[in-house]
Amino acid sequence: MSENYQHDSDKWLMSGGIPWGKFDDFGDSLAGTITEEPEVRHSRDYDSGEPAYWPDGNPQTELVIVLQTTQRDPEVEDDDGRRQFVVNSGAKKAALRDAVRTAKVGGLSVGGTLPVTYTHDAEPKKRGYRGAKQFKAVYTPPAPREVPVDGPPRRPEAVRGDQPLPYDDPPF
Repeated sequence: MSENYQHDSDKWLMSGGIPWGKFDDFGDSLAGTITEEPEVRHSRDYDSGEPAYWPDGNPQTELVIVLQTTQRDPEVEDDDGRRQFVVNSGAKKAALRDAVRTAKVGGLSVGGTLPVTYTHDAEPKKRGYRGAKQFKAVYTPPAPREVPVDGPPRRPEAVRGDQPLPYDDPPF
């Protein structure tokens, strides 16, 4: 099966090594500002590291959101606080979808803030198993950019020079 991926060369060159946000205990949170466009990517099998597929052959996917946080791991040299929030479960997706709907926006944007908290475990589906982790998320979109009341800015005089450009003023 051939898969086509479109890569941004700068992102590819500078990527790698962003730690995942961890949700080990009830109350664990990951909060920060979205620094890159969220990306859907092919999930990997947890044990083998190979691309994961559903029984029908379709690829399993996950949403990766990079957040600038205040978290720092003293054991990681040059930890800049960026963390990946990987949405790879129904509970994470539901929490994120609810947060976006509550914010009354159509999706996530760079500059928006996103705190996510591990709140509890669901009831186990099988005896002797642990229930799925449940999450609460709150999304705040970035502030809208201000647009000048008189329209978009004109080219600065320093760029135009002393002479007007032929299309600046109509000939009539």
